[in-house]
Amino acid sequence: MRGMTSPMLVKLQDYVTPQLAFFLVAATLALWLFYRLLLKDMPANRHIRLRGLFANVVKHQAAATLFFALFILIPHFFLENPFELSLRLYLGFALVGWGLLIFIKIARIFSFEYLFFNNMRAGVPLLVVNLITFVLSILAIMWFLSQFLDLKLGTLLATSTFVSVVVGLALQDTIGNLFSGFALQLDKPFRIGDWIEVESETGKWVGQVFEVSWRATTLYGFLDEVHIIPNKVLSNAFMTNYSGRLRPVLRSQFFRIPFDVSVQKVESTLLAALQDVPGLKVGTVPRVLITETTESWLLYKIIYYVEDFGQMFIVGDEVIRRSAAAFQAAGIPIARHRVDVLSAGA
Repeated sequence: MRGMTSPMLVKLQDYVTPQLAFFLVAATLALWLFYRLLLKDMPANRHIRLRGLFANVVKHQAAATLFFALFILIPHFFLENPFELSLRLYLGFALVGWGLLIFIKIARIFSFEYLFFNNMRAGVPLLVVNLITFVLSILAIMWFLSQFLDLKLGTLLATSTFVSVVVGLALQDTIGNLFSGFALQLDKPFRIGDWIEVESETGKWVGQVFEVSWRATTLYGFLDEVHIIPNKVLSNAFMTNYSGRLRPVLRSQFFRIPFDVSVQKVESTLLAALQDVPGLKVGTVPRVLITETTESWLLYKIIYYVEDFGQMFIVGDEVIRRSAAAFQAAGIPIARHRVDVLSAGA
């Protein structure tokens, strides 16, 4: 015998179909193949994130498949028992909602893979993925309410407009930070992992960009201090990016050497000392310049290029240590400050 039906159940059966289930499984499989073939050279933390997302989606699909099978088999067990209609309605609603949830999770994986593929080494902002997930969730809820609870889309939009005005007034700063963060991702003044300096009316911070969230951008400083800067403040601040992709980070160190020491000797000693210093930019050559002269000493400035701005203090320490050792080995003294005192009768 055929099970009992209702108009709502018939409508649910239009969406709870093997074809839609197959589409979700096929989309997951396609994303998995893309991950295995084109994203295998990603850093380990990205592999962990994507595998966790895939494992979560597969678990949801496996559980939904069991409930889908139950939805199909219920009429064969309960025949025309009135309990059948209620149970299938509840299962149908659950399966439609479950399918929307799985679709959003698949879209989240697609967003991560797209960002990872376009930025194989540079960090990607979680804000963009979260914003896509949020928009899809709102659209899915509105579609579900309009399809199965007879709520008109116009009414939903009017209600959502009113609610958005109230919420916007209550969460003005939060929404401002959200859109400022999104604008920063579109403008791209920095990427995850860049070292930046931020200067605004409220303060000055230097650190490595760790994450861009809904509300704020997190920087890790040189001493592992954590700077959490609201996106609204960041978007209006003066910013310097020390991790430029076109030119390496330039650093310098000064040495005062007595005037009577040969310039060629000082230059060759410094250049020899800086060979193979860990952290220097590969393919660059330090330069030695004379920037000041007096009657007793010359001011030498050695310019070198650092691979990672975050290591500049460590590299600078090594440059000074090696230079000092090289000067001692070559018998080159460091000039001392000299003060001439004249007597009153002189």
